[in-house]
Amino acid sequence: MHKEASKLITCVLPNDGSDRHLINTLFRDKNITQVESIACLSMEIIASAAVNPGTLPETSLAKIVRIIVPQAKAEEYFNYIYDKAEIGRAGGGVIFQGDISHCTTYTLPEGLEEE
Repeated sequence: MHKEASKLITCVLPNDGSDRHLINTLFRDKNITQVESIACLSMEIIASAAVNPGTLPETSLAKIVRIIVPQAKAEEYFNYIYDKAEIGRAGGGVIFQGDISHCTTYTLPEGLEEE
């Protein structure tokens, strides 16, 4: 079992298919296989200014995408993900990264068909 220093990049994306596009792009272009997408409810922080006091803004479905990348390439992948997920667009979501102590290397077996 091989362990390497890694970073966890987390994105909160709108529920518009951008999570699937990002995952496919990461695998195709960067051979990144340590990715997960989780559906969740979210609300925009700025929306709280437009609601009545004592009430919460409407929730919407969003996707949390977590990507484990080697620490040595974390900044490169962070910028790549920001660009490919179009986080800079209006309502495009948010991205952040943090340390994780170590993770084991994960590779897919040879000869698997792409889904």
